[in-house]
Amino acid sequence: MTLPLVIAPGTRLAIDYSTHRLRETLEPFIVSVSDRLKQTGILQDSIHAAADAFPQVAQYFVIDRDNDRTFTLRDEYLFRDWSIQELRLCRADGTRYNIDLSHRGDELVAFHDLLALGSAGRYDRLSIGARVSADMCELLDTLFESEIIVEQERPLPNFAPLDKTGVFRLQHASLLYRTQMSGILVDPHLHSSYSPVLKHDIYRDHLHGKVDAILISHFHEDHWFLSTLLMFPRDTPIVVPKVPRPTIICGNMERLLHDSGFTNVMALDWYSAPVTFGDIEVYVLPFYGEQPLRFDNPKHPDLRNWGNTYVIRCAEFTSWFLIDSGSDSRGSMIDVATYVRRRFGAVDFLLSNLRPFRIASPLYINGGLNWLTLSPDQIRAFGAMKEHCITLGPAGVAEICHLVAARYYLPYAHWFGELGRSGNVAADTPGHSEMSLLTWLGDALRQRSTSTEIIPWQIGDGFVRHPGRGFETSSLTS
Repeated sequence: MTLPLVIAPGTRLAIDYSTHRLRETLEPFIVSVSDRLKQTGILQDSIHAAADAFPQVAQYFVIDRDNDRTFTLRDEYLFRDWSIQELRLCRADGTRYNIDLSHRGDELVAFHDLLALGSAGRYDRLSIGARVSADMCELLDTLFESEIIVEQERPLPNFAPLDKTGVFRLQHASLLYRTQMSGILVDPHLHSSYSPVLKHDIYRDHLHGKVDAILISHFHEDHWFLSTLLMFPRDTPIVVPKVPRPTIICGNMERLLHDSGFTNVMALDWYSAPVTFGDIEVYVLPFYGEQPLRFDNPKHPDLRNWGNTYVIRCAEFTSWFLIDSGSDSRGSMIDVATYVRRRFGAVDFLLSNLRPFRIASPLYINGGLNWLTLSPDQIRAFGAMKEHCITLGPAGVAEICHLVAARYYLPYAHWFGELGRSGNVAADTPGHSEMSLLTWLGDALRQRSTSTEIIPWQIGDGFVRHPGRGFETSSLTS
């Protein structure tokens, strides 16, 4: 019997962009300026010392020896799109391979077709070879010989069965909404380079036939992960945030998907008419928070982490997921919650990250790219902003639960972990386990006399409808 091809367990994939390489180049300069500024409090001196230490890197910046107010990254680097360079693959044993994807056009689209077929768990080598070009057949042979793609059948029958309606928790910030007719996948991360090698995981082949559309919340790479999206067919509908202008902190997701061959990409305005996938309606709403600064705009209005939150509606439930949102100088999710309650009534499922993100380091969130968006005055004041929280945290989530009369709250986006466990909390919030954050949330809900029920589910679990009993947690082992 011929087995289907799948990506081998433990294999990790990630796209390398031009901006990644720029970030690696600029990081020592950023750290040098920041460290010296802490010691001296003099930005001009700190810039000059970094320029002397890293003269090749200094060329990327506008530096005036007599006026630190002109200090900035040059526009050709500050406002640039994220061009795809290569796909990085790492086997479970640490062996690494790189595939050059820098030549846009037919080669990238052809590779997309190969990866979608080779990860679906429905096609053998012969049938895939008949569907792809000679060059991709040769690459398939290489990936097979390298044991990155293998012949294997690995069913996971209790994950998101097609007869269940509800929401399922995947790794980190990924969710799968299902009705008995349709499925919506959120911020997928499969074979992610962010994840440790796990004993058991959810793979692309476990999702075959269960995904009718994909929603992307924002461009941070623990949410936007192009190597995972390339595992889905080119005609898969994908909704992404609208990005007016690509910048060093937010690429044009619509363009990157089109370049990769996707044919049904939607970059929709906030509050636009809903889009429908089967029997599920999707409403695009604002994403405020998790910006370079909490109370101020960066030095240019286009320098923004553009994102969406989404309301998901079907006959059985209404859900709103908030991701990493909070408040910033342009708005607050508290205000959006008022709109949600007025427009949709009470929300059945509210989902969000609970971790408080504070801007305590110049390398916060994305390795220094946010710091590069700041004005000289903001860089001077940066050290005093370490308690500024750019996400909702438990208290903010409790307030939104209260405002939308949420029936249930479900945690997610707390990092990667083994199936059947909660995500391991990332290093930026040490000591905050998911359980401790839920305790904090419970206290905040009680202070507001809010009756929202907290559902402490695990990775791989579903919160699904059972006839006659309402919605309950369903585990992989049940």
